[in-house]
Amino acid sequence: MNLYIKFSDLIGFNFYYQLVVKIERFIKGRRSMKQRGGIRMANIVVADDEPAISGFYRDALEMLGHTVYAAGNGREAASLLEELTGAGTDVGLVITDYNMPGMSGIELLQFMSEGQYGMQAIMISSDSDNAVAEKAESAGAAFYKKPIRLQDLIEAVESALAGKK
Repeated sequence: MNLYIKFSDLIGFNFYYQLVVKIERFIKGRRSMKQRGGIRMANIVVADDEPAISGFYRDALEMLGHTVYAAGNGREAASLLEELTGAGTDVGLVITDYNMPGMSGIELLQFMSEGQYGMQAIMISSDSDNAVAEKAESAGAAFYKKPIRLQDLIEAVESALAGKK
């Protein structure tokens, strides 16, 4: 299944409903894997300044059974990480955009490294500069290009939670 989201298409409830139905159908087979213990459920922090994108990630990952915390930029994600880990919540993964106001995805990855947070990280960006991918990977994150297909998002999350890049 190839499911792409164009920002111009994200208008109205009808599209959102159709998207959720498609996500539910795609994920239905993955649920049986979860029930058999094939997928590790995790607390995931998503940082993206586009609400439609973070909502897409949240909806897809919550349907798989993950708990998702959304942040509108890197600074909000850093605060969320401090709050969650300070309360004893084990965060298994951070998914971040590159270009966000306040604190970029690279700055968030640096914050995570300096704070010795042990979770995996994924950067998903529409930036076509190879230097961005290199920066993300050198900061310890797997890098993916937007738009990301639903199947690729799920596989990236599963790989990250399994400790692979």
